[in-house]
Amino acid sequence: IMRKLERLGEASSLAPGEVAGVNKRIAGVRELLDAARREGDDINVHETLLEMAPTENNARLEGIEAELGPLAKLWGTAAEFLESHHHWLHGPLASIDAEEAEQKADGYRRVMIKLSKEFEKMGEGKAAALRVANTLRAELTEFLDDHVPLMTLLCTPGLRERHWEEIERLTGLDIPHADPSALNMQAMLDVGLH
Repeated sequence: IMRKLERLGEASSLAPGEVAGVNKRIAGVRELLDAARREGDDINVHETLLEMAPTENNARLEGIEAELGPLAKLWGTAAEFLESHHHWLHGPLASIDAEEAEQKADGYRRVMIKLSKEFEKMGEGKAAALRVANTLRAELTEFLDDHVPLMTLLCTPGLRERHWEEIERLTGLDIPHADPSALNMQAMLDVGLH
């Protein structure tokens, strides 16, 4: 379990497939921990029946759980953010709630700030996890600062043709807005509306 935990601490890619793989490995470590706890409990039952002093297994397992917890939080939050971010960028503008997106993104950013501090305290062994947390924090800050204000303006079902024409007139950009269901934040970013 410790070797698997060490390898989890070395994970550093935020590619969606990699994040999913790390979360799968975390679930596997959790299963191993549960099995080890059950085995430790069985050993303690046998030791009691044999009138032996019980072996202390829980302290070591709790130490592993304490080390796994922040990694699980990091990679679980990364997966949630990647899924939400994809929806925010590629979902139809009218289906996005900009206020909810801002609240979620800020919540994710706060988690990354806390995790960064925790990984710093854990030392060199968590350097990769610290880099991931800091990278995510920077991406979330950029999203909150650069994308959310534009989302607040555009993610409303009330935008009509006349609004798009006014936006084009003011910005001098040619915005493809003929099909409202095809409009998304990524298209707006691609034309430079932000």
